[in-house]
Amino acid sequence: MAAISDLDSAPSALGANPRQTPLVSLSLLIVAFFLGRFNQSSLYPLQEAMAAAKGLTDNDVALLQGPAFILPFVILSVPLGMAVDRTVRVPLLIAALLMGAIGSGATAYADSLATMFLGRALVGLSTSAVTVTVFSMISDIFPAEQRGRAKSAADVAGQVGGSAAFLFGGLVLAASDKGALGWRSALLLMTTPLVIGAAILLALREPVRAERPVVGPSTGQMLAELRTYLPLILPLIMGAVLIEIPIVGAFIWGAPILTRSFSLGAGEVGGIMSAVLLLSGLAGPILCGLLSDACHRTGGPRRAIGAVALLIFVSVPGCLFVAAPSAAIAAIILGLFMTCLSGALSMIVTAFTIVTPGQLRGLCLSLLSASAAVGGVALAPLLISWLSATFGGPAMIGKALACICFPSSLLACASLLLGMRALSRIGAYPPGQENGT
Repeated sequence: MAAISDLDSAPSALGANPRQTPLVSLSLLIVAFFLGRFNQSSLYPLQEAMAAAKGLTDNDVALLQGPAFILPFVILSVPLGMAVDRTVRVPLLIAALLMGAIGSGATAYADSLATMFLGRALVGLSTSAVTVTVFSMISDIFPAEQRGRAKSAADVAGQVGGSAAFLFGGLVLAASDKGALGWRSALLLMTTPLVIGAAILLALREPVRAERPVVGPSTGQMLAELRTYLPLILPLIMGAVLIEIPIVGAFIWGAPILTRSFSLGAGEVGGIMSAVLLLSGLAGPILCGLLSDACHRTGGPRRAIGAVALLIFVSVPGCLFVAAPSAAIAAIILGLFMTCLSGALSMIVTAFTIVTPGQLRGLCLSLLSASAAVGGVALAPLLISWLSATFGGPAMIGKALACICFPSSLLACASLLLGMRALSRIGAYPPGQENGT
């Protein structure tokens, strides 16, 4: 806790506004990140009940949780990134939360798969906009050597938000005996915190951008400068894409796997997944945030990326949690697996914010998020459900998840090693980033 509290003494990008310290700004950004991930996860504990009530197949659910969720952000990632780099970000953050509430409400009221697709699309765009905006603002508030801890605080909030969604959704669903009304009521109730959070964010102050912006950059100028960084950032983007696959796969299909493999009820599964996500979401980002800052202080981004590759490699056997002899052991293995992966992804994003220049950071973060979302959120659920059908049906979903996640994790390690090689050719930091800012 002291590690996070120490951030309040960091050199502040908010020096022009002494009424709001870095810690206060970070606290408000944490609220936004919590709500974004809470809304993203709100449908996960309800998807079995939703599928039964609406007559949806696993592929239909995967479509809603994957392509529907991420397609708008992929299409709009470049405009969103440029907006984050060029405009005032606080209104963007507030609008993103309200958009998420509208999307979840539309999903709950939907009477067709197409309408549900539209609702989930709004939720996906909202979540991605919150992520990019929060990380951009954190990068302007804190210097590189403290950015890992600051970002880990937001990551913890996001994991707690996902865990809270599983717990709340499972409890509401277990308490309801009204079939379709149960999942709809739960989803509608879970939109309320977003509206409250949007009002709270009116207190957030826009941070001064920590690096000298390019005056009036055109789209062509920004893209031209981006090309000079591609040899460095592409391996990091690919590593994030590949590690997002097992994270999202376990996140989306973890509850159905526990339900089908161990014959657990909705309340039991909701409690297990809530505990797994909460503990892994706390331990992973906090421990890896400290590790990230230590690596950046002693060896720069290259050492941090090497630590990420090792962490992912060690976590690979966790893909086999479905083979555990009991639900308790499966939950423990899944928790360790998610702890390693959530921490690893947090370290990748932290390194990314350090090696990219400030005037391109929002654009680069948007491209990173969009690319990871295509591989993880859009493709992973569908690949796993399709492979499960090939293996023999819904009961094979755990085997399918293991077959997808195992090679993906190994390839992520290889991609990060390529990123280390690129960094070794240009030094600890890219040109213009000597001090890590």
